[in-house]
Amino acid sequence: MLSKLQIGPRPYQPPSALLTLFQIFILLLLVQKENSLFLYRPPFDQDYLEMFLEPDAEIYRNFPISPTAWHVKETVEVLKLWGKSGEEHTITTEDGYILSLFRITPLQKKAPPVLFLYGFTGAPETFLLRGKDDLAIILNEAGYDVWLGCYRGSNYGRRHVNLTTANEKFWDFSFHEHGLYDAPAMIDHIYRETNQGMAVIAHSMGNAVFMSMLALRPEYNNMVYVFVGMAPYAVARFQFSPLVHTLLPGLVPLLRNINTNTLKYADLYTRRKLNPLVVVCAIARWTCLTTLQFSQGVDFKEIDWTYVLVLAAYFPSGTSNKNIVHIISIGNAQFRQYDYGTTGNLARYKSRTPPVYNLTNVRIPVSLYYGDNDMGVLVSGMKAQVKALPNVIKSTVVKGYNHPDFLLDKNSRRLLYNPILEDLKTYVGTK
Repeated sequence: MLSKLQIGPRPYQPPSALLTLFQIFILLLLVQKENSLFLYRPPFDQDYLEMFLEPDAEIYRNFPISPTAWHVKETVEVLKLWGKSGEEHTITTEDGYILSLFRITPLQKKAPPVLFLYGFTGAPETFLLRGKDDLAIILNEAGYDVWLGCYRGSNYGRRHVNLTTANEKFWDFSFHEHGLYDAPAMIDHIYRETNQGMAVIAHSMGNAVFMSMLALRPEYNNMVYVFVGMAPYAVARFQFSPLVHTLLPGLVPLLRNINTNTLKYADLYTRRKLNPLVVVCAIARWTCLTTLQFSQGVDFKEIDWTYVLVLAAYFPSGTSNKNIVHIISIGNAQFRQYDYGTTGNLARYKSRTPPVYNLTNVRIPVSLYYGDNDMGVLVSGMKAQVKALPNVIKSTVVKGYNHPDFLLDKNSRRLLYNPILEDLKTYVGTK
């Protein structure tokens, strides 16, 4: 009989019978003769993948990646692939984090600004993987002034006026701080540069960042004229798929008690020269396919594997244990601030439970797009999100869409981006 492994004050529970049955199910799925993930090897375009590598990256034609160096182009260099120029701006948050903020050079003067916020451990490059088919490039071509934000802890947010990344205090943040400090610093800078209000477009966790910002700092309603949320992970109860609900809760006690200096989790969640995700997804493709299908609803016969590998090359960009715990927590309960436990909550919030974000403060027009095949943001959970927001102008289910489709689907211009363009045209210049 397995004994319980004590991790801090919370015991680790051995895998449940349900999890064991799930593992058996996956094994049967992989070895089945027909339509098997194990046998399915989607093609990918290695030349396309190599466009995103810097010249110092080592290439082996008999392997999709080098075993020694995998150096990807950063945002401004990626823009050059598509014939665009860009600028890297530097901003400092109120609490001292130094972040990059990227701008695609606008094609005209006084172009209306649009700020993009990426999802969990994403990067600004995730909005630039397909060139003319990416929403950021489409908006630039349509005459908008496109800005790509970055969060603390990412590859573009690893500096501070006083702290270093070796200091545990540097990593004491979740999306709460992204919303309280990072996003306001981006918006303030864009407003100073352009003297205009702006639209904000977010994917996945970027929605939680923006919603928490307006809940905590409602004065920013005056600087944003419309918000567009894609796969809007924020306030819906029970958003996680049954698989994620089964696997993730066991991570919470572990992550809460990790000694960050010992495990160096700042490096664990950060992009590196040798990216194991690209290795695994290129060589043992069925492992990535299985994960994507059961965690995010990906149809493995429809997805373009070249884009998946490029996306993997930029993932993860960097985050904290605290952010992971916070994201898991709001997937199981209300859209609340970080839960420090009863004692910690009483000390910080003067209540046993953390405060709920006041979404009545989100007064600007909100347009939401979500997929009926997204295992991360369930349609059933979206009802609570729409109900909680006072000014939802549009709530659209994109048929067949899963979580990555909002960035990678070949039909995204017709199904998603053209409607978003109409949303922006309706409200542009109103602030």
